[in-house]
Amino acid sequence: MTSCLKLPEVTTLVQSLHTRSTLHIVSSRRNVINTIPSEILGEIFLKLLEEDDKDLQHSNRPLVSRACHADPVILGQPQRSQVRLTELWLERAGTHPLHLSFWIPDVEQLDTSAAQDIMSHFVERSRYWKNIWFMIELSTLITLSSVTLAPLEHLESASICFSRRKPFTFHVSRIDPNAILDDIWRAIHACKTLKFVHWWTKYSDQLPDNCPWNQLVSLTVSLFCGFDQLLNILSISPQLENFCVSSRSLTVDSADALSFLPDIVVHTRLKTLDITSYLETGPLFARLALPALKMLQICHVFRARPGDPNHFKDFLERSGCQELTIFKLWDVEIEENDLLEYLEYPSLQKIRCLGLQTKFSDRIAQKLASRNQQSVLEVLPYLEVIDLSYAIINTTDGYLSDMITSRYSPIDRKGLKRVALKADRLGPVDRLAMSKVYSQGLETYEGNSSSWKGKEFITRDVPLRNDPWRIDMIAHC
Repeated sequence: MTSCLKLPEVTTLVQSLHTRSTLHIVSSRRNVINTIPSEILGEIFLKLLEEDDKDLQHSNRPLVSRACHADPVILGQPQRSQVRLTELWLERAGTHPLHLSFWIPDVEQLDTSAAQDIMSHFVERSRYWKNIWFMIELSTLITLSSVTLAPLEHLESASICFSRRKPFTFHVSRIDPNAILDDIWRAIHACKTLKFVHWWTKYSDQLPDNCPWNQLVSLTVSLFCGFDQLLNILSISPQLENFCVSSRSLTVDSADALSFLPDIVVHTRLKTLDITSYLETGPLFARLALPALKMLQICHVFRARPGDPNHFKDFLERSGCQELTIFKLWDVEIEENDLLEYLEYPSLQKIRCLGLQTKFSDRIAQKLASRNQQSVLEVLPYLEVIDLSYAIINTTDGYLSDMITSRYSPIDRKGLKRVALKADRLGPVDRLAMSKVYSQGLETYEGNSSSWKGKEFITRDVPLRNDPWRIDMIAHC
C-alpha cells in the first residue's frame, strides 16, 4: 500500500485534516496532536499503512513490528499473528463483560484457520459475553456453533449475519447453515438477560418458537410475511421499545388472518418504529396505536405512496404521539400534495428532526418557510435538524437557501441547528447563501448521519459502546 501514497500527498491530506479540526473542533487546539508538524504526521501515517513482513505474517507473536495488520482494531484482517493477541486481550479482560464484533465483508481474502481460532477463543469465554455482533462465513459459523455447550449468563444483545459469498468445498457444502443458526439462536434466546436481537435474514419466513418475546427491548428483523405477523410481534412483545422491520413482501392480509388480533393493537412502550416495505403501509397503520412513539421512519422501496394518507393521519391522532420528535420519510414517488399534507398534520408539529428522501419542490420549500401574521412559522415550528442529503431537489435556485435561512437565527441560535445537503445539487445562489450561514455557525454534514437520530434511540445497530473490554476483529476489503 505504501507504493500508492507519496509523502507530499499525505502531507496535503494531513494539513487538510488540521484545517478541518481548527474549524470544527475549537476546543482541541491545545491538544498535543495539533502541535505536531504535518510532515511528521505524514510519516506516521505511512508507517501505519506499511505491509506486514512476509516472514512474520503467520507467526504466533502477539505483536508484529511495523505492521498495521498486527492490531485487529486498525486496518486489520484476521491473520495468524492476531490469534495470540486476541488470546492475550481476553486473558487481560478477566471476568469483565465482553463486547465483541467480528466482521468479515471480504471472505475471499480471509485466513480461515486464523478466523476459526479467534472465534474459538471468543466461544471459550461465552460466559462473559454481553454484546456480540458477528458477520461471518460458514467455517467460522461452525466454530461458533459450539456456543450451545456453554451457558450464556450476561448476554444482552446479539446480532449474527451469515455470509454465503465464499465458495464451499464438497464437505462443507453438505452442511446446513440454517440448522447451525437455529442451534446458536436457541442458546442465545435461552439467556435470561437478552434484550436486543438482530436476526438479519434468519427467521425471515417463520418466526422462532423459542424467542423470549417478553424480554425483548429492541428487535431488528427482515420478514417475508403479512401485516398480521408484524402486528402479532407487537402484541406478544410488551417490553419492546425499538422495532426495525424490513420486508420485500409484506402483504395486505385477509380478515381471517387478522381475526385473532384486537381491532387496534396498542403498544404503550414502543419508542422507535423503522419500517421498510414494498407495499403501502396504510393497512398496517390502520390497526396500530403507539402513544410512546418518539421516532418514526417509513421507507418505501418499490411502491410510490406510504398508504392512504387518511390511514396515517388517523394513526397519528389515535396514538396521540406527544413525544414524537423524529420523522423520516423515504418515498421518491410521493405526490407533492400528499407530502404537503403530511407536513401539515397536527401530530407532527412538535418534531425536531425531519429527514426526507422525496422530491423537494418550490412549494415544499415555501411551505416550510411560511409564517403567519405574528411571524410564527406555520409548519414544523420546532424543527432543529433537516436532512435533505438524499432528497431530489427540484427547487428554483435560491428557494432552498431562503427556506433554511428563514429558520436559522445566528444571534439567539434558535430554530435550525443542523442541515444535511449535497453541495453538488445546489445552484450558485443557494451555494453562496449556504456558505454564509455555515460561517455563522449552522452545522452541516454530507450524507446520512446516525448522530441526528439522538443518543436515546437504538436503531439498526447493536449497542456496542462504552466498554473497556471490547474487541473488534474486522477484515477489510
